[in-house]
Amino acid sequence: MCANHIRKFFDFIDKLQDLDIFIYEDLTSVMLLHSLPANFETFRVAIESRDELPKLDTIRIKIIDEWQSRADQSLSKDDVALILFFHLRLCPTHLI
Repeated sequence: MCANHIRKFFDFIDKLQDLDIFIYEDLTSVMLLHSLPANFETFRVAIESRDELPKLDTIRIKIIDEWQSRADQSLSKDDVALILFFHLRLCPTHLI
């Protein structure tokens, strides 16, 4: 999902450039940050509150890293839930 979102965003920016519409890199960075889902609000604020916005490529990498980190955390929670489910199923009288 993340890579697809970023690809579509940059495809849009490329189309604007093809039309000779110039957008400053800082504005493009802010647009990219605000195109993220609402649950990225804390991430967005952390990036925007810096004295200087990171380069666009750096923001792109940070977004992918953040997205991957969230996916890994979600997977870890799912793994724990699955282990607990099977443990309780195999040992219903045994409380963890």
